[in-house]
Amino acid sequence: MANMIVPGDEEIAGQADRSLAVEVGSVTGGSSSNLLNQIEISDLDLREAIINSFAVRGALAPSQPRHRVDAELIRSSRGIQEILLGLSVTAEVEMRYLVTTPATGAVVFSKPIRSTGLATSSDFFSPTERTQVATERAIQDNIRLLLAELYRLPT
Repeated sequence: MANMIVPGDEEIAGQADRSLAVEVGSVTGGSSSNLLNQIEISDLDLREAIINSFAVRGALAPSQPRHRVDAELIRSSRGIQEILLGLSVTAEVEMRYLVTTPATGAVVFSKPIRSTGLATSSDFFSPTERTQVATERAIQDNIRLLLAELYRLPT
């Protein structure tokens, strides 16, 4: 799961002189599966990655959040040939985010975000581990893109 957390010292587009006060609501979809394209990330791990990515940059609201983020993993895929050959694995993840204002319930952001992650044979020997890490990296990049969207929201 550590591969899914966006590091707190990483600069995010639009972050300068902006602060977030976010709460994380429901996070679902982590248990979707397909024989060869099985996502091996639980809802809980996915939710914790989102929470921790916010927490390490002080973006979680201690009380009275400005925004609530709900997330749903709607698609995760890896090429079958990549899995079978296993030299480099590229995972693609699509998550739908709904960002609302808790006080009013107004929707301020609602759209899917697509991202990819790569793991190579020079990174990891085991094809299974490459597949898992590529998926985790795709999720990390997805959360990174969400953070950039949140920093662009009007205050």
